Parts: sequence; C-alpha cells; structure tokens
Amino acid sequence: MLFNSLSNGVKRTHLRFKTLNCQTLVHDIRSGHTNNIHLQELLIKIISLLSSLPQASISYIPREANSAAHHLAKQALRLEQQAIL
Repeated sequence: MLFNSLSNGVKRTHLRFKTLNCQTLVHDIRSGHTNNIHLQELLIKIISLLSSLPQASISYIPREANSAAHHLAKQALRLEQQAIL
C-alpha cells in the first residue's frame, strides 16, 4: 500500500496494522531498529519511503477493534467472486 501510494503521488496516508507481528513491525518502524535480520532491508525501505510523506502516520489496530471493517472486506470479496462466476 505504501509503495503504491508513493508511486501514485499520494502525499498523505495513514497505515494501520492489526496482527501481533504487525504490532512488532509498527514498533520497529517507529524505533528505526529491528532484531529480525530478515526484515532489516525492508525496514530501511519503509523508513525511507515514509520520510517522503511527512504527514504519514502508522498505528497498530487490534483485530477486535477492526472487526466491522474485516467483516465488510470479507463480504465484498465474496460479492466480487460471485460476480466473476
């Protein structure tokens, strides 16, 4: 999403992550450091991209708090699949 936003010229975006691993990723992005060596290169890219979006914000949203949006997204996917058939 971040990469697409930047390539399309978006100047302001808000990213929300909702799983436990993403909570760790949000922390890593905010601190600029990760203990996971496999994520280090990606973290550097994310931080670099975010620096070009000064009004961007990143937050962790627990799954329980995002259940309505999750339900609507699943419903939309089912409708899309039915339309294709």
